[in-house]
Amino acid sequence: MSLADEARELRERVLGRLAELEPLLAEHAELTTLAREMGWVTEEGRSAAPAAPVAPAPAAPAAPAASARGRSGAGRRSAAAKPEPGAAGGGGGAAKAPRARGRARRGAGGGPSDKRILAGVAATPGTTVAELAAELGVAAQALFAPVQALTDAGRLVKRGRQLFPPDA
Repeated sequence: MSLADEARELRERVLGRLAELEPLLAEHAELTTLAREMGWVTEEGRSAAPAAPVAPAPAAPAAPAASARGRSGAGRRSAAAKPEPGAAGGGGGAAKAPRARGRARRGAGGGPSDKRILAGVAATPGTTVAELAAELGVAAQALFAPVQALTDAGRLVKRGRQLFPPDA
């Protein structure tokens, strides 16, 4: 094999491997952003808190290649393909309000977890989601949606990673 052939083969292997790693880099960037928003890592990428022992996750059924958040948009109907509420095939009846994508509709401030979150933030203004989760004895991931809903509803104020009552 000539030197030119070896160089060509090496180039193909390197480019092929780069193509394989590209989706993993995108996932890494998404997870890093989420970890920073949740206060799990600092801007330098170091862990913000000691790691807690993690129980092994239960086996999940095989998922389709595209995530539920839809990186590719495959399987979604375009606005033109969706039937109008009163049109044939549209189900008839009254039109339903559009549902927020990615998060179930929920009231902010009505559930018991919302009340515990608000009480915890009122007791220690400036606490982080991770600290609040430890205080409440739940996983930080379990607080993400309720904290976001309370923030959206104006019941909490988030400054960086810190949570405050709206009047603070």
